[in-house]
Amino acid sequence: MPVLLALKETLEEFANAKERSKQCVAAEALAGVLHSDVNGLLGAWDSWITVQLQSIILSQSVESIPEWAACIRYSVTGKGKYGTRVPILRKQILDCLMKPLPPAVNTTVVAKRYTFVAAALIEISPQKMPMAEIELHNKLMNELLDNMCHSSAQVSMAFSYILLFYFSNFVSAGIFCHSCESYDYVLVS
Repeated sequence: MPVLLALKETLEEFANAKERSKQCVAAEALAGVLHSDVNGLLGAWDSWITVQLQSIILSQSVESIPEWAACIRYSVTGKGKYGTRVPILRKQILDCLMKPLPPAVNTTVVAKRYTFVAAALIEISPQKMPMAEIELHNKLMNELLDNMCHSSAQVSMAFSYILLFYFSNFVSAGIFCHSCESYDYVLVS
């Protein structure tokens, strides 16, 4: 816990900095924290990391989106020799990404959130997807269907990436195929 507390102020300062280089450093450091197994990680998530991640999602900054997307991707990447062990915070990170945005956000923030969701979907192993991640996919599909008529080109592009990984995950898992009876389950609310 002392290590996480020591990082807190610096992470907040660098994540909110105007300089892209500082945001890149913050993204790297936060990725390491989110992917770690250090003592006190769940408590730190509840007390300040979740707020920090939501702040990053809602910020207007676009310069460092690739670095923050890489941070998200690494933070949910499987652990161990074969990458099959789920990181401690994966469910919490995915839940944070799926939290609805406030109604008044601009399209840049909407597109950024979907970019981060797509980055996380890349790292979900379809063969080992727990029920919670299947439900997350379903929730995401319903959200996309509700927002399919979005007028922003950058949001539409983010939708296309999400749909690519969404269907890829289900095809790879054998859930979304012609001979599979689970097909109807996948699109159920």
